Amino acid sequence: MDPYETLGVDKTANKSEIKKAYRELALENHPDRGGDEKRFKQINEAYSILSDDQKRSHYDARRDGMPFSFGDIFRNFAGGGAPRGFSDMFGGFQRRQKEKTVTETTDREIIFDIKVSLADLKRGVHRVGSYLRRIKCDGCEGEGGEGKNSCTACQGTGMRVVHMTPNIVHQTMCPLCDGDGSVYINKCKICNGAGFKEIKNQLIFEIKEVKQ
Repeated sequence: MDPYETLGVDKTANKSEIKKAYRELALENHPDRGGDEKRFKQINEAYSILSDDQKRSHYDARRDGMPFSFGDIFRNFAGGGAPRGFSDMFGGFQRRQKEKTVTETTDREIIFDIKVSLADLKRGVHRVGSYLRRIKCDGCEGEGGEGKNSCTACQGTGMRVVHMTPNIVHQTMCPLCDGDGSVYINKCKICNGAGFKEIKNQLIFEIKEVKQ
């Protein structure tokens, strides 16, 4: 497995680009959110290498030379310990989650892929495009609920320890509090504590007749 390919970044990517790619992929593929566990492990392994200067240099140096294993990298630079993965990206995850703000979907983020034939262009045609837009929940004003108690599942840390192998340990988001470290006493019933909701809209595209 190539960590650059796994995270979808160039070999010249800087730490900011690597962190951004990891964050998006980790959240998208997290098992607690319905993602593939194997894919999630690969993403964490890739980030643990590329986010560490020594591990990344070691990988780059050996990439075109002798074979290597991820175990070699972890043993050489972490004393057989754990890759940082989620714990590094979401260090202090409880604090970050509490400070998060709801980001509504902008027009720029909504992209349509509409296919028309040459015959359609010649005679003119209408197409309907559907899309989902994320907006702040009006039931809780984006807060997710009222009042909070410390999460008993993770003792307020927002993280759970997952043993991948005897030498590799990952920290992952607590599934009960979703990494926040606390749970709502009165969770919003409209958004189920997310702070936002998705609405479905449609647009009608009119493609006028093209004269040759």
